[in-house]
Amino acid sequence: MVPESWPPSARSQLLELLKRADESLTDELAVAWNGEVHEWRSERSGQPIQTMSVTKSVVGLVVGRLLTLGKLKSIDVPVHTFFAEWRQGSSLHQ
Repeated sequence: MVPESWPPSARSQLLELLKRADESLTDELAVAWNGEVHEWRSERSGQPIQTMSVTKSVVGLVVGRLLTLGKLKSIDVPVHTFFAEWRQGSSLHQ
């Protein structure tokens, strides 16, 4: 459940986080540690979960980071620029 390679303090903090996630009926939890992503699912998790507003938050963080790295010229760049399949039905076919 908890990676053996983690130091004891991180392991105890993760166990507390997993306990709180279970108490709050969290279905899934992902933690990034030393460049690796670790995922946990509750026993309740068996169907797709709704990410709702968390998706907007993550996208906002990614867009901000891309802007600061100079990988994105502006927040006004249309998403279909990166995902051609999103151009369907658009008057912006190019």
